Amino acid sequence: MRPTLALLALTGCAGAAGLGGDTGTAATNEPGDASGIVFKGPMEAGSQLTFQPLDDRLEEVGEPVVVSVSDELGSFQVTLAHTGAVRIDAEGLILNEAHGEKRDEVVYLRGLGFVDPAEGESVLHVNALTDLNHLRVQALVSEGMDIEAALDQATDELLDELDIGLGVLPDARGHELDPYDSGYAASWLFAASSVLAQAGRDAEAAGAPLPQLMEDLRMDFGEDGALNDTSRELLYNAEERLNPDLATLSLGSHLDEHGPDRPLPDPHPALDSDHDGIANSDDNCRYVYNPDQQTALGAGFGAACDSRARSLSTTDAWGCAVLEADASVLCWEVQGEPTGGTAPAPDRYPAHQRLPWGDAPGLDGRYDQVALASGGVFCGLEEAGSIDCWLESGGLVEVEGAYTEIDVSPDLLCALDVGRRLSCQALAGGPASDAFGPVEDFAIVGAGVVALLPDGSLEWVEGVGPGGGADLPEGAFLDLDGHPEGPGWGCAVSAEDGAVACWGGHPLAEQAPTAGGFVEVMTGDAVACAVDAAGAPTCWRDAAVCPAAEDDPPFAVGLTADSCQVCGVDEDGLGLCWPLYWNQQ
Repeated sequence: MRPTLALLALTGCAGAAGLGGDTGTAATNEPGDASGIVFKGPMEAGSQLTFQPLDDRLEEVGEPVVVSVSDELGSFQVTLAHTGAVRIDAEGLILNEAHGEKRDEVVYLRGLGFVDPAEGESVLHVNALTDLNHLRVQALVSEGMDIEAALDQATDELLDELDIGLGVLPDARGHELDPYDSGYAASWLFAASSVLAQAGRDAEAAGAPLPQLMEDLRMDFGEDGALNDTSRELLYNAEERLNPDLATLSLGSHLDEHGPDRPLPDPHPALDSDHDGIANSDDNCRYVYNPDQQTALGAGFGAACDSRARSLSTTDAWGCAVLEADASVLCWEVQGEPTGGTAPAPDRYPAHQRLPWGDAPGLDGRYDQVALASGGVFCGLEEAGSIDCWLESGGLVEVEGAYTEIDVSPDLLCALDVGRRLSCQALAGGPASDAFGPVEDFAIVGAGVVALLPDGSLEWVEGVGPGGGADLPEGAFLDLDGHPEGPGWGCAVSAEDGAVACWGGHPLAEQAPTAGGFVEVMTGDAVACAVDAAGAPTCWRDAAVCPAAEDDPPFAVGLTADSCQVCGVDEDGLGLCWPLYWNQQ
């Protein structure tokens, strides 16, 4: 069986000779595993590590000692009738925590440690640092340096060459670094291991698998205690490309399952992701270069990463927001690798932010509202009242006019003008429908449109879609919303008592809350929400499609939904999605 290892650390204790001349002191240990890349094997009792005693010239002396790993965190204990240098060999399968991947690829780790006779027992760790510097230690010892001095020098050289964060180095040798602690040394080890994990992923994309990268770095550093320019550039770029929060969540999930009593280190004090000379933990824009640290107006974060939204909209594939700061449109991929993305925030890694139109003409104006539909439909209502739509199937479509509100489906664009008259047109082209209204509100429902009239009644809009669809509830209403895809369904809020009434035969139509007191409703494909006068949303979901969610969304402004997800704008103006994705947990 291969043990659970970590590029960050596999930890345990080695017993040393006792002060009274006894040997073979039984050791206890603090369990360890790590982050960045965890080498995760079948982890059953009997998984093994090999300890080889060495003399002061790092020559093998005596027989190796094989010990078993005792748990999923890579814990071990070993008794050695030996003091001085020891070599530890281990191998394992890759669990790349920086990307949440589990792969059947074996990586080997080696570490050189020192069992101190004065301490009775010594804590030993096998990690990326012990593996990368062991050849350098051997070279220094061969030049006449003693083992402890060689460990110190090789560690200092390697930490300096890795150039992680601001270059503030932990005061410990590689084999002394504990991955589960709240101190800076654990933060640095977590950060360095995660950067190496990202570098491995980047190198793999260029055709060099992680084991090859580790071998190249090991041999390069072992020659002269320095890394070449290619390696340094790879690591520099990897620090920018690393998502520290995903790495932290991955490690935290592992600890929740296998070691909930172990501290979870914070990588941010040891990282400078945007290379602006300010550690992430002190940077008011962690992922946007802003050495001036100018603060956004009325906020505690930087102006350079001010992502407060005046409007947002999502589908299963994409989300877009209109930023309050400059009225521009910023988009992200909802189903981004590996666990999805959500609306931008100042302290959130922009892993999946990009514009779907790339360098082509798209929504590049100033907007008040954005509306999305599946199939690659992105529409923005300009501040001046015109409408821009970018379609994956046909590029940019511009609609002149003086509009105040828009909604879209995969096939249809509808808008209210300044006189609250409603008109619609097919996105594939063709003339707009005759103006209908005035109306208080409207919703695209399936292939048709339902209008909320000034007297509070609901009516299918003639000339848009098939019309005469499902029977609409009777009475006076103050808000409505509908799902535009498939046969469509919708709901409205009663003006009399705030009760929710739905139509369209969707499974969720029968699950609407029976209590009143609501003022707004929002419907999606597999989720719907009603909002009360205090701004508190109550949501219900299709249990056959969506996983259970314990809490209601922590927002009620600008609700938008598709499939099982609801997004909105919180009280600080930042986008949030519910159920929360990994980077908001």
